[in-house]
Amino acid sequence: MTSSDTENALKTLREHYDSATLEAQMLYASKTMMPHLIKPLPTQMGISENTSKPVKFLDNACGSGVLTHAVQQALPKDILEKSTFLCADASDDTKRILKSGGIFGATTFHKDNTFWIPDIRTAFASFPFEAKLPEVMKMQMHDQGDWANPAWIEEHLKKEGFQDVKVTAHNDSYTIESAEDYILQFGMMLGWLIKTWWSEEVQREHSLEEVKELLRRHLVEKYEGKGWDIEFKVICMTGRVD
Repeated sequence: MTSSDTENALKTLREHYDSATLEAQMLYASKTMMPHLIKPLPTQMGISENTSKPVKFLDNACGSGVLTHAVQQALPKDILEKSTFLCADASDDTKRILKSGGIFGATTFHKDNTFWIPDIRTAFASFPFEAKLPEVMKMQMHDQGDWANPAWIEEHLKKEGFQDVKVTAHNDSYTIESAEDYILQFGMMLGWLIKTWWSEEVQREHSLEEVKELLRRHLVEKYEGKGWDIEFKVICMTGRVD
């Protein structure tokens, strides 16, 4: 992807996720997909059933609060009742908010992550018309750092003054129950892919609903109507404020 491709992809991605029509799909993804992606983070932050002191937890860029829910599930009941949680959509300076000794934790996709992409590639290749995709699907659609690179993340957090910086990569997988389940989890990406890489002519000739149905048929045939495991790779990062 060229820099102009990346800029356009970021623009269409922002527009895509600003759409209110994605709410139901986002909620479904929050219940099915997202818990797998953040699973290693609470433990790396030192939060578990063995936590003995109440926590003050800020969930920044929280979405539907998947991480907060995981933390609450992990804490002992007596500790949970004494803990406080703040969920926010955005913050310009998370580090400034953390008190001395506070732990910063976040996850991003690794540059080698594939996730939903292989199935989309085989599906698009099977369509009876040209369905373009970029040769490389980047995990980061902006130029502010290199958040898909563990080495860069570690160096950056240290430069920002975090102590005890730990950056780990996690390969994992979970089961997609059916073609319909896949579309419910990842179908939200179709509108973005179509708007970003397809010509206006192809977009006019082939509706989103047609594309979803072609994708569903392909997945049913590819996996013989059964479920399958989908693999992903995430980066977990943590650091302590001195």
